[in-house]
Amino acid sequence: MRIGGAPKGGGGEGAVIARHLSRPVIAMAADMLRYSTNLTAEALGRAASAARGAAVGDLAASAAAMNRWIADFAGFPAGDGFALRNHSGLSADSRVTPRRMAQVLAAAGDGGLSDLLRDHPIDDAGARAPKGASVRAKTGTLDFARGLAGYAVTPSGRRLAFAYFANDLDRRAAAPGPGRPAGARGWRNRAVRLERALLRGWLNRFD
Repeated sequence: MRIGGAPKGGGGEGAVIARHLSRPVIAMAADMLRYSTNLTAEALGRAASAARGAAVGDLAASAAAMNRWIADFAGFPAGDGFALRNHSGLSADSRVTPRRMAQVLAAAGDGGLSDLLRDHPIDDAGARAPKGASVRAKTGTLDFARGLAGYAVTPSGRRLAFAYFANDLDRRAAAPGPGRPAGARGWRNRAVRLERALLRGWLNRFD
């Protein structure tokens, strides 16, 4: 380009000054799930919506597109029990039912999603998981709210998708400012014991 005059094309290929290649998406997704990195979830979600031709000018538009393509992928009507306002799930306006979450996981089951999840213990004092069974899942914990979703393999090798949500929304809404409110730790421990008992029961019942 000539300075001070009309621009001219340089002609030919320019020299590469710098190049940075990101880690593979699958590796970033695995770390996102392990460490609950919400910023990564938002970025990957917007990229996924854009890859499907959606306008993703803001998170709300991208999330609306995601709700549609996930509903189509999992085979249920758009907006029926699955309506996220962003990609991280950090919004009090987001709504997902356990049934729809399990359907999404079941639909994705052959795509290697379970390989991105961590092993999840379901033993308790005096109650052990069925021999040969395993669970890989993602947790979600807030004060007076607990979620667990993923895959379980029964002793005979049967693969199950599941989702478990527990909450006490009244106590959550009444919780004061920052810091853990009174009773939250005990509530969380009871919710975890219930989720483990349910999973042990499902692994036997659906083997």
